[in-house]
Amino acid sequence: MKKIFVILFLIPILISCTQQNGYEITGAFKNAEGRKIFLNKLLVDRLEKIDSAIINKEGNFIFDGKVDGPSFFMINLSDKEFVYLLIDSTDKILISADAKDIQKTVITEGSEGSLLLQKMHRHLLESLEQMDSLGLIYRAYYQTSQADSIMMVLNTASKKLMENEQKFLISFIQENKKSLVCYMALHQQITPREYILTPEQDFKVFQYVDSCMRLYHPKSQYTAALSSFMAQYISQKKEQDLREARIKTGEIAPEISLAGADGNVVTLSSYKGKFVLLDFWASWCAPCRKENPNLVKCYQKFKNKNFEIFQVSLDKSKDEWLSAIKKDQLTWKHASDLKYWDSPVVKLYAIQGIPANFLLDKNGKIIARNLRGDELEKVLGEVLR
Repeated sequence: MKKIFVILFLIPILISCTQQNGYEITGAFKNAEGRKIFLNKLLVDRLEKIDSAIINKEGNFIFDGKVDGPSFFMINLSDKEFVYLLIDSTDKILISADAKDIQKTVITEGSEGSLLLQKMHRHLLESLEQMDSLGLIYRAYYQTSQADSIMMVLNTASKKLMENEQKFLISFIQENKKSLVCYMALHQQITPREYILTPEQDFKVFQYVDSCMRLYHPKSQYTAALSSFMAQYISQKKEQDLREARIKTGEIAPEISLAGADGNVVTLSSYKGKFVLLDFWASWCAPCRKENPNLVKCYQKFKNKNFEIFQVSLDKSKDEWLSAIKKDQLTWKHASDLKYWDSPVVKLYAIQGIPANFLLDKNGKIIARNLRGDELEKVLGEVLR
């Protein structure tokens, strides 16, 4: 009886040891003999180099190692020849591909997470190929009389592709809510830095993924990263909403007190009793410079009707700021602390981009926002009759 107990006691230990022996990746790549292949782990903030190997004449290579839980990896021959994998602690993965086009030919066995990653990536590749086709069409017509009409059609088609990719990702996330692949789905890009899903437009999707990851993967580094991001985003959004509430139409514009172009302090409150266009711009901002001639035109037309312009610059260089004022013939008062986007006025007026402006009545109350071109002249004509 004692001998049987010892044997039964050893069985779970042996099983446990077998399950703890780590992951293994066995690869077979065509057209890659002698090339060096790399294994990298995708941390939340960087790539961590794990291993490398030389692909033998049969096209084979092996990677093995240990990981605490499901983690993202990348196998790559170069920056443009890569495959993403989602590897768990005991996965035994077989991966094959043609090195001439890894992303289209890759076949993975032994990793459900990796298969999901590749399904998502292939769908994105199809959309990118269609985007490239639209670009080729435009380049064929851009110097012709049909360019504008073709561009409108292509923009519509491009927008449709983006919408389809968004719908696919949202459906993909819902169908695979238990997988860490959902984390990667939030980071898909249609072009560099142009994300398909964003917290601004798809906040509920981000919340859904965050809650699923905390439920199914509470100890994952990716869960911690997403939860931290969501907490920070929500906090910033609340602050932004509060700032927006202070500068909505009907509210008194917050006071501004900054050094003027001549070195003397200029305050917004000093304009009380006049209609004022408070305009945020910078010498380096091309759209701002393009709009300046319209401001000059409006100022000349309405300056004798109790109207003034007060421009606040987000410049860094005083010389460039003053040079732009002179070159664009901006004869009204200017101010800047030369702190670029770090200027307190950016947060005070919830500025997301420039040019940005606010039209104030004689009491300093905001009566309109972001008026440009003909619209600015039209509104001023109505207000200053």
